[in-house]
Amino acid sequence: MSSQKPYSYVVGSLVVLAILLPLAQYSKATPVDSFPLSYYPMFTKPRPDVSVIPRVAGFDAEGREIAIPMVLLGSERMNQARRLVSRAVAKGHDPSLKLCRKIAKRLAGSNDPELRSVRELRVLKSRYSAKTYLGGDTEPMAQKTVLACPVRRGGNQG
Repeated sequence: MSSQKPYSYVVGSLVVLAILLPLAQYSKATPVDSFPLSYYPMFTKPRPDVSVIPRVAGFDAEGREIAIPMVLLGSERMNQARRLVSRAVAKGHDPSLKLCRKIAKRLAGSNDPELRSVRELRVLKSRYSAKTYLGGDTEPMAQKTVLACPVRRGGNQG
């Protein structure tokens, strides 16, 4: 047993060193992050207060905004639905219009009474302040309409 003791000390020391080594990056002017010895910059890097978030919203005949359920955007999962919209907007007008039309078609076939008043979908780029949003003000600071498409139900053409 005593022959294993030095081996245990060496292995234990190496593990402690591997855990503490990334801390040395904090003293450097330009730290370098590398796997597997990471100092987790994703948690320490400053984030901007304002974010631009592409999204799809429904609007009724009076111009009131109505939230569209994620499943109609193309996924039941929030991050997947968010990525679908973000990628379409990043790719430009045609992919955004194609997505908008797909969502409008799903919406037109929906039996949800809360969505029956939606007449138009808009693909938007909304600017939010994390500080004010988390403080309770969930309205965007500003937003730009990328494009709009009608929701056609039966005889309704717009």
